[in-house]
Amino acid sequence: MDAPLCLEAGYDRCGIRVLIEDAGPLDCVILRPCRGCFCRTRMLLCCKETIFAGLAPGGYQLTLVRPGMRAELAVKLSPGGNVTVRWNGCPGRWSWKRDWFHCVFNRR
Repeated sequence: MDAPLCLEAGYDRCGIRVLIEDAGPLDCVILRPCRGCFCRTRMLLCCKETIFAGLAPGGYQLTLVRPGMRAELAVKLSPGGNVTVRWNGCPGRWSWKRDWFHCVFNRR
């Protein structure tokens, strides 16, 4: 019998999937927590997508850096929550949607 996909089943970690519509070879995505001092960096060399997984719930600052431009987005994750954020370079804005699934990286 399958265990229910809920907090009681141990799904308390979070994930952020980042999609960059017009990704270039020098694009970099940086994730920093609002509290704490670590950061995670991903270079988008050959793809338009990256995932930050196994994150603790809380607030994060997501930054897209490319030559001559910087775009920031504040993201708040609840326990076990996943979100997909998308950068559309033509209008120059972020969009997001909550992902209602749980993955291995959501486990404690």
